[in-house]
Amino acid sequence: MALRGLVKDEDSDIIFLSELKRKAPEMEKIRRRLGQSNKFYVDCRSEGKHRSGGLTLFWKGHLELALKTWSLNHIDMEALGSDSNPIWRITGIYGFPNDEDKYKIWDLIAS
Repeated sequence: MALRGLVKDEDSDIIFLSELKRKAPEMEKIRRRLGQSNKFYVDCRSEGKHRSGGLTLFWKGHLELALKTWSLNHIDMEALGSDSNPIWRITGIYGFPNDEDKYKIWDLIAS
């Protein structure tokens, strides 16, 4: 698995993956193989060869992240400090493929 090698080499605290075309049970297997402690999944759409989308955010156990919002196109979380106040934010985005829909992602970010 090429992803496992990349995760090991980079040793990132947070990993955002998009266009996975996987459902949560499949992503759970990947999470375990990668040795990640925490996760948030957005299932892909459709079934079989017609699957599209799918988002995942993995993070290491020493981080405390709180979910703000999510959709088929984004995951938005805040990292919390020791006093449970937000100290920074991470937003993973999977944009719309069609030019006429790209404004929707900006509307999402602005809200």
